[in-house]
Amino acid sequence: MNQESTYLEGVRRLRLPMLRPYLESQGWSRSVDYRGNLAIFKKSDDSLNQLLVPIHPEFDDFAEQMGRVLAKLAETEGRSERSVLHDLYVSQMDTLRYRVQSPAASRGTLPLEQGISLLEGARRSLLAAACTVLSPERTYHPRMSFSPAEEFVDTCELAQTEEGSFGIVVRCPLQFADDESLTGDLPFARKATNALFWSVSSLVRAIDSDRLESITTSPDHSAVRLTANLCDALIKMQPESEDASVALSVSWATALPNPSGVSNSVKIRSDLFPKIAEVSKHLRGPAAVQSARFLSRVDALCGAEMDELGQRYGEVRLSVVLGEDDEVVRARALLDPEKYKLADRAHMQNRYVVITGVLNRASRLATVTGVSDFQSTSEQLRVFPGTPHG
Repeated sequence: MNQESTYLEGVRRLRLPMLRPYLESQGWSRSVDYRGNLAIFKKSDDSLNQLLVPIHPEFDDFAEQMGRVLAKLAETEGRSERSVLHDLYVSQMDTLRYRVQSPAASRGTLPLEQGISLLEGARRSLLAAACTVLSPERTYHPRMSFSPAEEFVDTCELAQTEEGSFGIVVRCPLQFADDESLTGDLPFARKATNALFWSVSSLVRAIDSDRLESITTSPDHSAVRLTANLCDALIKMQPESEDASVALSVSWATALPNPSGVSNSVKIRSDLFPKIAEVSKHLRGPAAVQSARFLSRVDALCGAEMDELGQRYGEVRLSVVLGEDDEVVRARALLDPEKYKLADRAHMQNRYVVITGVLNRASRLATVTGVSDFQSTSEQLRVFPGTPHG
């Protein structure tokens, strides 16, 4: 899509609830509506200095009328129509920044897998926060498949990257449905970004003050919305370097007041991730120690031991697929000679395996213990869902 098409699509998506806060911030005030079709805004008592904002997007000339509104605003403010349109959309979005801070990241690069893990962790952190808004009493969502949460994440956008440490910028529209209004109760999107920052800030403070019980023994407290899913998303973003950190910050949409008592930035140091893994395990509850079957890919065979028959056995590295949303977790497992031979064959033939055991998450590499079964499937590897966390 070229720049002109992008601009026209942006004009077409404009709605009165998006325009009103911006217009009021620029000194325009709403007057009477015209026949329920046009909202009239005036900047002074001069009846000629007014804007006629279309109300109904289903009208054929809606985009054309919105274009005239933008042109009038641009003329009044002495800048381009595209600049006005950009500010209109930014005013309706909470902008999140996920940054890896390290000597290597300061050069603006990361290893490919780590960069993809950062992106996937960011997506899952938003999805976890959105699920918590919908079901605040839960400390773990086995499947983060709530439709409103998925719809919200689908409407979030990656913005252009910024200079400095390596990071990604995600814009979260306050409105992701035509009939959603910014009046009254908070929009769902703001509740999600609010929950995300409150949870992460509370988690870091609790670890630093050695008061983890404050968030793990009362997980349903209204001021703290923390789930194992969010902890896992943070772990996925963990940098490789021991002297690195992940910084999360937000620029709140100006269309709404800033949340009270919520930080707009928090830094997750490398030394915090092992504790975050412990919190995740605690919040998952007893189900975390139950044996289960996992579809996996064999990434590497690391066994260096030989039994008395000269058969190799030992550690293999796996990419384990979890849940209906296809989260992928890197894990190790110790296999006996028979299972190790099956893993070797699946690896060489590019086939999936199914492993039965207990998955124990950790800050960097999970472990599958109590392996009771290991079978190669007949299905060859396709484009593998998700990206392993290294």
